[in-house]
Amino acid sequence: MEHDSEFLYGDKGGDAGKVSEVQVNKAFGDGSFEKLMRLRDDMDGVKEAMRDKVTKEAGFTWRQTEGEVEVTVPGAPPRKGVKVACTATTLRVSHPQGTLLEGRLHGGVISDDVLWCYEDADLVITLEKQLKGVAWPSIFAA
Repeated sequence: MEHDSEFLYGDKGGDAGKVSEVQVNKAFGDGSFEKLMRLRDDMDGVKEAMRDKVTKEAGFTWRQTEGEVEVTVPGAPPRKGVKVACTATTLRVSHPQGTLLEGRLHGGVISDDVLWCYEDADLVITLEKQLKGVAWPSIFAA
């Protein structure tokens, strides 16, 4: 038996609307509203899993939010001579003695919005994702 439950939708620009269970099932077939609600709950779970999860890899750690990836190189060499080069698909961190980190990124980033700084002795690099809300399984593509 259908009841008039509502599903709210919208975008980050503030435009929002709502649609009822009856409307969804009428447009897409019986059971579609329940599938939509399960999908929403699954996405909420993915977003929650992304929050504050720090992943350790060889020589660095990284974490992500819906819109950013943050890479931390603990105990990085002094600032002098450190170079951070980023394109939409690659990241390279080097210094006069060699390369600290280099690879093809798992997802695209907005290379004009790369920020990096030192927090104590750690080099912290912040990359803005091209596709917001997409979770990366790793920082670099396999």
